[in-house]
Amino acid sequence: MQQSYTLDTLFSDLDVTINQKGHRRTFEELFSINFVKYDASRIASLQLAIHQLSEKDISSIIDNNPTVKKISWPAFENFLLNYLICVRDLDPWSVIRSIDLMITVFECQSILFNPKTAFHDQISKQAIPYFEESMALMIPLSKFIDIESMHLHNRNYDYPRLTHISTILLKALNNIRSTPDLNDRMNVDKINLLFHISTSLCNVYYKIGSPILCSNVFSNVNILNLNRRYVSLSSLVTFRFIMGKYYAHQSNFMVSFHHLRACFESITVDNCPMTNILIILKYIVPVGLIVGKVADINRIRARLLKNGAQNDETRKLDALLNIYQPLVSNYKVGNCYGVYKTIFDNEAYWKHIGLWIPMLQRLRIPIFRNLAHQLWKMNGGNLTFGMLKTGLRVSMQGMETLGTAYQVKEDNYLEVDDLFVDNVLASIVFNGFLKMKMNADRTLYFSKNDIFPDMHTVLSGRFSLNPREAWLDN
Repeated sequence: MQQSYTLDTLFSDLDVTINQKGHRRTFEELFSINFVKYDASRIASLQLAIHQLSEKDISSIIDNNPTVKKISWPAFENFLLNYLICVRDLDPWSVIRSIDLMITVFECQSILFNPKTAFHDQISKQAIPYFEESMALMIPLSKFIDIESMHLHNRNYDYPRLTHISTILLKALNNIRSTPDLNDRMNVDKINLLFHISTSLCNVYYKIGSPILCSNVFSNVNILNLNRRYVSLSSLVTFRFIMGKYYAHQSNFMVSFHHLRACFESITVDNCPMTNILIILKYIVPVGLIVGKVADINRIRARLLKNGAQNDETRKLDALLNIYQPLVSNYKVGNCYGVYKTIFDNEAYWKHIGLWIPMLQRLRIPIFRNLAHQLWKMNGGNLTFGMLKTGLRVSMQGMETLGTAYQVKEDNYLEVDDLFVDNVLASIVFNGFLKMKMNADRTLYFSKNDIFPDMHTVLSGRFSLNPREAWLDN
């Protein structure tokens, strides 16, 4: 028969753990709020032992315990108190009745990353995997409870618990940021936890409808000017992906592409799960088109599907590339209808990843530039106004069959007039994508050199990167 687990047993285990004596339980095993993960019977026994104790009784026992006195850390004592209250009042049959108790314990954990002494810091480092485990539990659990509450009460976009979780994560982030000499090899585990919290917090901000707050997270991390060698590759890629996604949604496409490209160039099928590769590809290909960088879909397909294996993830990747293949092909040759038809056919997808409006608004000039370039090459290095006029008519033929949002011209696409061609040329030249002049009779005169500058190079000279993010590339 298993021995009962009491407060005395818990404090004895705690003493062994914090003093790192012989065989010992981890912080996760001792204090996990995932109460069924390690030893549910131990938790049940502890609950039975303390169920009649008041909060004052528990607090008094904690205050008088020799191990706790030795630790001498009010934040840790508060954590112990709230953990034991959670165990005492836990309803094993109802998550909804227990979730707020668990959130309180999680909040107390975040304070443990503000140690006052070297001994406290040792405990803080032991608590890192514990906080990771709690974070992995509390974020999805809080989201689930909030969604269920919305269904019950007929509400939309109301995430009170998940919003509270975001404040806890921010508190933990700021506590870790204040670590003396954080940018040191001895604090690698804290640095990687900092990044895990940062990306989790940004994901929560997106879920609760406050993505703009991600900017504060990036600023809080960038100001530390950390040594990127202390950050694991997976943490770095995840962080930069969130930055790339955020900047894309803020229409800062050059900075977005810079981070997304850094992510994609850092990963392989051997060091990154296909699911994560898929997420990066969803953004880097369309953002690349907006900034004049065309992905080689065939090369990507060969690189990522080289072993020919077929599973659910590779099929999803193949399906994604099948969307992007016609998009890229039509973009390269300046086929306006082909590009917008692909967007139109997958409208729900573009809305889901938050790029529908940018795809409608930001591709027109690059498409027309590519059309002019294609016609110029086909005509042996020359282009006339009439050729471009005819090319535009062919390029846009069929646009009237798409929705109103997709229209780039108000009237009949078969009747492309001179004024429309004038505006197209003016836009391409103004953006620096074509070097030419046009006289009154619409004769085109091209520059002797670099007639069609590389679009990405042009945009790179126009839009600078954030110097505070330079540490990510050093």
